[in-house]
Formats: sequence, structure tokens, C-alpha cells
Amino acid sequence: MSKLLTVLHVFYHEQVDYFIDKLSNINGIDWDLVVTYSTYSAETEAKLRDFKSDVKIVQVGNAGYDVWPFIQVIQNVDFSEYDYVLKLHTKGQSKQRLNGVNFKEWLWRDLLVNAILRSRKRFTSCIDILEKQQDVGMICSYELFKDMDGVLPEESDMLQEEAERISMELSDGSFCAGTMFLARLDAFKKLKDIEFTDELWGNLNKSHGNGTLAHVYERVLCLMVADEGYKIEVKLGSKKASSSVFFKKKVSPVFKNIFNLDRDPKSLDKYLTLLGLKVKIAEGNLEYMKKICNENE
Repeated sequence: MSKLLTVLHVFYHEQVDYFIDKLSNINGIDWDLVVTYSTYSAETEAKLRDFKSDVKIVQVGNAGYDVWPFIQVIQNVDFSEYDYVLKLHTKGQSKQRLNGVNFKEWLWRDLLVNAILRSRKRFTSCIDILEKQQDVGMICSYELFKDMDGVLPEESDMLQEEAERISMELSDGSFCAGTMFLARLDAFKKLKDIEFTDELWGNLNKSHGNGTLAHVYERVLCLMVADEGYKIEVKLGSKKASSSVFFKKKVSPVFKNIFNLDRDPKSLDKYLTLLGLKVKIAEGNLEYMKKICNENE
């Protein structure tokens, strides 16, 4: 019988009740729970042990958000003991737009979690996919599955630098924005041989930042799945949010190909697209824009 390793990182202790409720949807499989956190809470530990008496609690440094704690667990686990890994973490409220969805309050967190743990039936269906479809290596939220466009440093220079350091070939791909997923454990076997230090990750643990090694590995973890020959499957977290994503990814590009005005995010050159023909109509002034931004900081 297959066995599941569940790794939950707790930064916001007030969310423990929410995650215990969601974890109760795990069924039909033997599973272990490992919880990491940087700040000890007797109340949190009591709740976790009341829920699952054999929970393993690991105190970690306040570095690398939820990603570095997850990697530390993976590097110390016996891969022969588990088939799958479920990665979860507490997450602060978000207010931004991504994939055509206006995120606010707890929507980002809930979509990531509900893709896998919305119900007992949903969890079972996710496990069934991994059991029956050997080419699937990861399952995550449809709404938070984002294409990499190479604009952010964690998708360009930083990603390239880290890929060279760990000897991993890069390919175009998408990633789970928020890093919660169900996956085959062997998709991450490369993590066993990579050397890390706390200093590499820094000590930033506030939500919604960018440009850190943790954000690089938000991408790398998904690229590793593809590098091992697996594909990533997505599940809906919300019908309403998923319709916005569908419009953004499938419908909007059709209209943009008919008529659109936009700027290249790197050069700031302005382009006109008309009936599929894209023409540069104005040169961007990147240095001027940088100067304006610096003056307004």
C-alpha cells in the first residue's frame, strides 16, 4: 500500500485549526505528518498532537519562507518509506491580481489547499491520479498554475544562476504560485544531493516578497518534476476563480491577437498588434523610467 508524507510549515499559528480541518480529509492511505515552525507554540503543539498523536514537530530557523523548511525535511527523509509528498503551509492574506483572478483575503491560500483537500472525495481523486497515471508527477491548483515569463529575477538571472549551481537543465514551463501541491516523492530526489546553508536563504519570512532563493525554488521544484520526466496535473480550487483563469489564458489571447497595445516588460518598447501582426511603434526609455522610479522611492 502506498504511503504519504505530509509536510506542513506553520508561520501563522492562528491558522492551525484551519489546516487540521483540511488535513482531516486525508483518507484511504497510510500517512505521516511532519510540521515545521520557527516559533514554538505550546497551544499549536497540543492541537497537532490531539489531531495526530504521532506527528513529528521540527523547529527550524526563520529563513526561506516555507520552502527551505520543506527542503530540509526532504533531505532528511528516507525515500524508500514514502511514495508521495503533500506540501502545505500557512499563508497570509493576499491582495493582488494573478492569472486573471483578483486575490484578496484568504483566496490564494484556499485555492491552493482546496485543489487537493477540499473534501475527502477530492483528496481520493488526487491520489487516484498518481496511482493510475504513472506519467503524472505533481498535482496543484489550476488557478495558481502560472507560466514563467522571465521578467522577475527568480525567473531569469537568479534562476539561471541556481540551475548552473545545481547542474539542472532549464526548460520553459509553469509553476505552482504558492508552493502547495501533492507530488511523487521521487520527483525531488535531486534535492538530496544539493548543498544549502541558512545564509543562502536569508532571514526574510514576511509574505508577498520577491527575488529570494525561496522564490527561485518555487519554480525549481516544479521544473524538477518535469526534469524527472513527469507532467503536472491541475485541479480546480473554485469554479468562479477558474472561469477568470480560463478567460485570461484562453479567451483574452484571441482578442489580443486581433488588436492590442502593450509594452515589452524588459525594454519598455511599445508594440501594436493588429490582426496578428505585431509592430514596434515606439522605443522604450528604460533608463528614464528607472530614474523616475528611484526619485519616487
